[in-house]
Amino acid sequence: MRVMFIFFRKLDEHSRRSYNTNQVETLHETVGDNAYQSVFAYNFKVSFVPFPVSF
Repeated sequence: MRVMFIFFRKLDEHSRRSYNTNQVETLHETVGDNAYQSVFAYNFKVSFVPFPVSF
């Protein structure tokens, strides 16, 4: 059986959560650009994400 789709929920590009690792580029290097096609879309691109503060 051949795998047709592989979905990743969160891949980071230069974020603190991934220690400034470009996970999208790492995935391309690991799997190979010729083996699969890929699409990357930003969920949001901001420098600060506000969150509610509860007291």
